[in-house]
Order: sequence, then C-alpha cells, then structure tokens
Amino acid sequence: MLVYLQAYLEDGQFPPRRQWKSIVGRSVERRARDDISRRLQASDQWGVTVNVVERDDCSPLWRVAKDNPRLLGVCKTILNSIGNFVSRQFIQVCELCNVLTENLTVHKMCHCHVLERRRRCVWTCLYECVGPKEYGGFTQLNDLEQCAYLFRLITELNDLQFVYFALCKAVVKVLYIK
Repeated sequence: MLVYLQAYLEDGQFPPRRQWKSIVGRSVERRARDDISRRLQASDQWGVTVNVVERDDCSPLWRVAKDNPRLLGVCKTILNSIGNFVSRQFIQVCELCNVLTENLTVHKMCHCHVLERRRRCVWTCLYECVGPKEYGGFTQLNDLEQCAYLFRLITELNDLQFVYFALCKAVVKVLYIK
C-alpha cells in the first residue's frame, strides 16, 4: 500500500477507485490474517500449531486437502480439534458419554469410555510409528501433553503428504464422531 501512496506523492496520480479499494482490502485482509496467526501461535503453549499455522498463507493442511479432496474431512477434523484444544476452555458435555469436561478434545483422546476401542487403535498405531523407547516416554506424559504430542505428530507433512498417515487416520476416527 505504501508503494501506491509514495507514487501519489511523487507524480500526483492516484489509482482508480476500484483498484484502490482492492489494494486496501488486500492490505487489511493480510494484516488480519497475520494477527490471527500471531494470536494463535502465542496462545499455543504446547506447540501444536507449528505444522498447521503459517504466516501470509493458508494452513498446509488445506493445501493437502486441495491436492487430495478425499482428505478434506481428515484435515477439517484435525484443524477443528486443534482449535478446540488451544482455545479458551469451558465446561462442555461429551455427547457420547454425557460427562462434563473442560477440554472435549482431551476427553475424547484420553478418557471417554465409549471411544476406548478406537483409542486402543491409536495407541497401537503410535507404538508402531515411534517405537518402544519413544512410546515409553509418551506414556509418562500427562493427558494434555499426550494430546499435544499426537497433534504435532499427525500434522507432520512431507511434500504435502502426512508422515504418519495411519496414525492420523486412527486419531481422526477418535475425534470425529457423526
């Protein structure tokens, strides 16, 4: 935007009204996007948005979904769950087991008895992905740290492909309930 203002000061030529509106709109949109990503990363004490939020760009997960539309639901579920995980907590009721919980994502991943079988699949898949030593360290973490660890792992991408796709699918099966 400064380029156009400097050009106006030098030669007195101002862009046409439509072009100026477009310039201002893009500038405001870019600043709002930067502000949102900055606030998200600042409120993320567990580092789960590292692979999900990029400045001046859309989330890499949206690019994955664009390249492979069958993964749109997976990407949406991951992004929504991470958003719920890092956002301000309030008491919610789990629709599956009718238990009051502060963090619905943590509840589903660690405590909901209805999802026990699906959760066992996640732990088995995690063990296969990271090996016994890393898994042993994982089991020593508290429930919030375990969820953060899983989110960091399942959002790891390599050339717009999930590095741990099997684990990603297992986690999404726990988090996404129709």
